[in-house]
Amino acid sequence: MKRYIILMMALMLALPAFGATGTFDVTKNADLSSLVSTEGAFERAHNMGVFNEDGEAPQMGFISGVPFTVNDENVTLVEPIDYSLPNPQPAQTGYALNVAKSGYQGWKDFRSVSEDIDGLEIGAQYRLEVYYMYHWSWDCKTGLTVTLPSTGDQYQKREHSNGGQTYLAEQGFVWTTEAADDTNSDGYAEISFKFSGHLLRSNDQDRGHLIGYQIRRIDQNVAGIVSPSRAENLVPVDTELHWISTETGVESYNVHYVDASLSTTNEPNAIDLYGTTENVAYTDGNESLIPSESLDNDTRYFWRVDQVLTGGDVIKGDVWTFTTTPLSPVITDQPDDTTINPYETATFSVAGTNVTGYQWYKYVDGGEDQMLVDGARFSGTDTSELTISDVIYSDEAQYYCVLTGPAEPPAQTNNASLTVNVDTQGYTTVAEGETGIIETTELDGASYQWYKYVDGVSDITLTDGADYSGTQTYKLSVLDFSAADEGEYYCVITDAIHSSKASGNSELDMKELLAHYKLEADGTDETGNYPLTAEGGDPNSFERFAGNNALHFNDSNYLDNQFAEEQVFQNFSVSIWAKTSEVVQPGFTGFFNNDSSGNDFQLECDDGTWEYNGTGGSLVLADVYPDEWIHIVMCCNGSSTTFYVNGVYEGWSGSAANNFGSISVGSNRSRVILFTGDIDEVKIFNYVLSPEEVIDLTNYDPDANVVQCIERPEFDITGPEGVPDCKQDIYDLRELMVEWLEDNNYPQS
Repeated sequence: MKRYIILMMALMLALPAFGATGTFDVTKNADLSSLVSTEGAFERAHNMGVFNEDGEAPQMGFISGVPFTVNDENVTLVEPIDYSLPNPQPAQTGYALNVAKSGYQGWKDFRSVSEDIDGLEIGAQYRLEVYYMYHWSWDCKTGLTVTLPSTGDQYQKREHSNGGQTYLAEQGFVWTTEAADDTNSDGYAEISFKFSGHLLRSNDQDRGHLIGYQIRRIDQNVAGIVSPSRAENLVPVDTELHWISTETGVESYNVHYVDASLSTTNEPNAIDLYGTTENVAYTDGNESLIPSESLDNDTRYFWRVDQVLTGGDVIKGDVWTFTTTPLSPVITDQPDDTTINPYETATFSVAGTNVTGYQWYKYVDGGEDQMLVDGARFSGTDTSELTISDVIYSDEAQYYCVLTGPAEPPAQTNNASLTVNVDTQGYTTVAEGETGIIETTELDGASYQWYKYVDGVSDITLTDGADYSGTQTYKLSVLDFSAADEGEYYCVITDAIHSSKASGNSELDMKELLAHYKLEADGTDETGNYPLTAEGGDPNSFERFAGNNALHFNDSNYLDNQFAEEQVFQNFSVSIWAKTSEVVQPGFTGFFNNDSSGNDFQLECDDGTWEYNGTGGSLVLADVYPDEWIHIVMCCNGSSTTFYVNGVYEGWSGSAANNFGSISVGSNRSRVILFTGDIDEVKIFNYVLSPEEVIDLTNYDPDANVVQCIERPEFDITGPEGVPDCKQDIYDLRELMVEWLEDNNYPQS
């Protein structure tokens, strides 16, 4: 049997170990948690680079322990391997398994560090993991040798770095101890390893850094910790410890816990030697304990659960940590931003632990913050919930709360914003000679003053007269609208308590036909704004009907105008006629587009359907019928888009593709997949067309004769064909008269 074990170990140590690697993030931090095994029961973990208790750097072989600084690579082994102990050196920060202040650095001829690991139970199966890294800036090599005492067999691993920032974990050293491994004759087995800046060669640039190692016993399972969870914060001092058993034959548990600050050792699995230990009898495997020793506030604790088996064997558990709630106040719920209308009630709330008092403040930018007190409109100023009643515009600000507790320091919440609504109309187009109307928030008891924006300094105060009315009401009317009236307008509202706020700017523009392409022979724009140039040859002109020509595109030409600068049309409408005999054209075949850097679209003849494709996705508008004209209108209001086909509403998209980088007729946005067919009468407007205007555009074709019911009359009951006809006439009156005296009450009187 002994020969079999020796042979097995020789084979295992001769096989390549499984090495895992990771790289540093931009902050030069690395997390080894993904490389650290949690299989089996924790035996021990040791940070090779931590300073000794006396503050001297450890000396092993010819190597000197040189700590990393926080400005270099900062590698943290997180729990369950982060058995973190405070470093006894005040100048160092972090904890023992944090390479930010630990690690060996070796270089020159055969400089190395060796570690002999004793105290392992004979006949148990273990896994050894060694964590190390390259030097972060040089072309370096490192060496790792693991030796099994019973056989003298060695496993050697050499790594090479090209200056990359890499950390590694060798996880493949698994063996079963035997009596021959007890070289010290102390009843326990040993294993050793050596780490060097190189392996069997001399090179000034060979350098590596040893983080430490972990040993786990993999023929046993540790108790499963339930709560407090790993590294949990704000744990109450009267907390109950919960765990579950993972082995059969458990008779009891030894529960160890200790204030982490009391540790002066680098071996956290030794907490049973200096902490509090309580024995808990087995019940049902789902166990708990309320510590008999009182826990202190604001304190980090180690704790471990060992399973005691029938017969006396003990399976050590993993060391976990938690931190109790401090005596100083801790905020657990921050106040939220809120937006309300004038004269409504606003509330801000906060929650915390260890709180004995609250005080709310109004933040003053560049001045002294205002401490709030209860009064006519403010209440709860010294409680967890602040209430502001009948909110006015001057209340618009940021608010925060200061929490006090049994101990310093107090805790201050984040600033929470109060926004008081004021309506802003946005962008509106007005036809020449009509009245432009802008509205803002209507408040009882408020006063208003409208302005025309110039530059924020010399803005024009408006007064009622020939040009304007309602200049001191919530609704401004711009009379007999002309090009001179185009611009931005805003209103200053003064509420009933003489608190003022200006609305946002609302823009009024003249309704315009931005572009009109008759396509009689070329891409001439009748407005002169955006003329189109033929690309790939001139389209052929032909007569569509008397007095009207159209253009034929042949899959190799198109009309184009690419803008020098992209333009955003707040509102727009596009009207276009198209026809094709090629029903099935390649996917994404475009016949109109506004290609830009984003928020754009194309109209397509796509594999048998007419479609919209752009911001917000795609929408099928109609089937393609060969040699049949189709009229498509799309109307965008700045946030959504409505589509009409042959004068009839077809659907909508909840998006606005209103960023125009070009106008192109006969192509898709890439100018690659070109249209085969006819196009006529393309118009672009800077406003949303009404349904009536859409029908008028459709009826441009003398064969169209589209009639649509825009809004059905209330008493449209029937018509000549016996169905409602969108007219209120003699047919409806006759139907009413027939049913005039009908009485459906039961019983009738």
